[in-house]
Amino acid sequence: MASQSYSKNIIFLFFVWIYLVSFDCSLSIRDRVSSYNGGDMELREQNMPIGVFKGMRNIIPHQMNPGPNNLVKQWDVYTTYVGKDSFNGIQADFSVYGLPVAPNAASAAMMTVVNRVDPYNYSIIETGWHIDPRTYGDYDPHFYVSWTDDGDQKTGCLNLHCPGFVLHNSAKYIPGTKLWPLSRYGGDQRYVDLKLYKDNVSGNWWLYEGLNNYENPVGYFKKEIFSNNFDKASQLYFGGVTAYPVYSKASPLGSGHWYYEGDNKAAQFNHIKFIDTEGNAFAPDKSKVSSIVSINCYGISDFIYHDYGSSFFYGGPGKC
Repeated sequence: MASQSYSKNIIFLFFVWIYLVSFDCSLSIRDRVSSYNGGDMELREQNMPIGVFKGMRNIIPHQMNPGPNNLVKQWDVYTTYVGKDSFNGIQADFSVYGLPVAPNAASAAMMTVVNRVDPYNYSIIETGWHIDPRTYGDYDPHFYVSWTDDGDQKTGCLNLHCPGFVLHNSAKYIPGTKLWPLSRYGGDQRYVDLKLYKDNVSGNWWLYEGLNNYENPVGYFKKEIFSNNFDKASQLYFGGVTAYPVYSKASPLGSGHWYYEGDNKAAQFNHIKFIDTEGNAFAPDKSKVSSIVSINCYGISDFIYHDYGSSFFYGGPGKC
């Protein structure tokens, strides 16, 4: 029974890797500094083995991509059970780290809503942060959004590269921009706070950011881009995802350290709440979710319930 559930979950996990021209701006995030500056280079180096980051300074962007078909994708996530409940969204805050990701690889923290029509036909909306040198030409964490209407077979878009996501005119978070400052291993933790939900009046899927009851709109995914009547999510995913060439070792994930190192050292999801079909947010307990870890160089902690929002640690060094 467990293996059947695992197989069903695998088919819905995805990661959109589309080439884009990178944005030349950045976001400041919770526990903020006023602007982006060169200090991010120094901060990332503190989380990386000696010599690793130095070799990354000279990469030529967009010239070493092996193509999506040559990438191995791994995940380290929690997910809701297939067909058990329906949702209008999810909200959470999660830590942001710099990682020594290889030029052809990527590493992400994300939350995803899925509407499954059948095992091969499903709509997906995803948001979070990722490090993807092939897309941006750098090794910074970038805020991103993505969507597909057919499981990434023929449709799909990242950030603002094509119509689908409508940016709010007062948005402070712009899809594709860099996040700054970053969490420090063993020190200060920095978070991005996101809420993705369907507005029952307009039928659009809205994305908000910020701690103050998620009052800052980023924008929305137009209902018209989804042919399968994406009026609810049949499944939610949240955690970490990596992609790397088949001939290389797994990318680091989360903070690049093991999930069991805990506070201030392992990457974390906090204040997790699901949004029901009436629009009410509630903190889920562990009976609502199951974990999927696809490779043994990552791991995930127990799912801890709090009435103000549940939490867990995840990640690992990769290299296996």
